[in-house]
Amino acid sequence: MAGEPPARLDSREACPLIRRVFAELDVPLMAEEQAEWVLGSEVARRILAGENRDDWEDHVWRILQPLPNDARLALNSYDDDPEPFLGYVREYLERAEEQLTRW
Repeated sequence: MAGEPPARLDSREACPLIRRVFAELDVPLMAEEQAEWVLGSEVARRILAGENRDDWEDHVWRILQPLPNDARLALNSYDDDPEPFLGYVREYLERAEEQLTRW
């Protein structure tokens, strides 16, 4: 809804409206932690699908946060040897799916 015609609402104005719509529809909102796992899963799937690094690199921080520091080192070597980083991405996706099935 934010920025869409005809209202041209920004997110500050649209968020209360969206919350009210969900409440009226009796649809529960995601907790922030749950949303982070969902968004991180999307990034992980894009990486594993072979998308161009330029398309996901600005969002990779979402999956690096819960991973060990070695994942960052593997990301630095991604262009020369992507497999170690892809292993961490698979690990993240497994953890995300475990987390999301608990909600």
